[in-house]
Amino acid sequence: MIDTEQAQRVGGLASHLLSQLDGSWELESAKP
Repeated sequence: MIDTEQAQRVGGLASHLLSQLDGSWELESAKP
């Protein structure tokens, strides 16, 4: 059985990492 609190924590961490990756990709693509 999945602990909802743990699932939310993991989901938040994953979305945080994804947003950081998106930011780095945007910076990379902005370079000439």
